[in-house]
Amino acid sequence: MTFIYRKHAIKRMFERDILEDEIEETVKNEEDNQIIIITAYYPDKEKWSDNYKTRIKK
Repeated sequence: MTFIYRKHAIKRMFERDILEDEIEETVKNEEDNQIIIITAYYPDKEKWSDNYKTRIKK
């Protein structure tokens, strides 16, 4: 699996103290051969579904 990090994602990872290993561990079970990381953050459990793939609508 190949990970491509966009500039915005790298900036956010640095600002939020998020490591590459944390992101790669999170998406390691995806079926795609290439993952493009466009941003990075710790999701709010009240705003996302249990699998963090769907935002909860209010």
